[in-house]
Amino acid sequence: MIKKTLVGIIFLCCGFASNAATIYLPDPRPIGSDIYQISKDNVAALSNLKESDTTYKLVLEKSESSNNDYFMCRGWFPLHANGNMPFDNYIVNAMKSEMEAAGFYSADSSKTIKLRLEKIDYENMINARWKLQLKIEFDDANQLLVDDEYAFSGHFIATNACERTATAFMPAVQSLLNKLYSSTEFISALGKQ
Repeated sequence: MIKKTLVGIIFLCCGFASNAATIYLPDPRPIGSDIYQISKDNVAALSNLKESDTTYKLVLEKSESSNNDYFMCRGWFPLHANGNMPFDNYIVNAMKSEMEAAGFYSADSSKTIKLRLEKIDYENMINARWKLQLKIEFDDANQLLVDDEYAFSGHFIATNACERTATAFMPAVQSLLNKLYSSTEFISALGKQ
């Protein structure tokens, strides 16, 4: 009788232990950012620069040094841009939609703006932030580098931290593009074209 009771207690404890492990190891589902929403401030900044009918097409140059596809958030959750697209494609599509809204974009334009995502990184614990660096090059070989850090509310628990990181990517891109559109180098490069 004592043997059966002892065996029952061991099985019961093992059952609790395996259930506890399930609680701490959630399903590693992919977490994607939100669909990009055009920033009214960014379109207004671009519209203020428009003085002629000049349009541009955007060309993405891939960077060998930057991980643009996805991150493993906290070593468990695949973190990517909306629709599993690489992060650099997401940024180019965002810029394209805002330039289109401001009347600056045309796929048939003879003028080109090349973009390359040089750096992308994030932190999502205490000083949670996205760190982005974008290189822009115009046809006349005029280049500029835009760095931006977008702070957001981090979290200690992995699922919450990774979801917040994904959600913060869209406003981080809006912030990066706003910094680009307001930079004197970008404004002057558009004026020379």
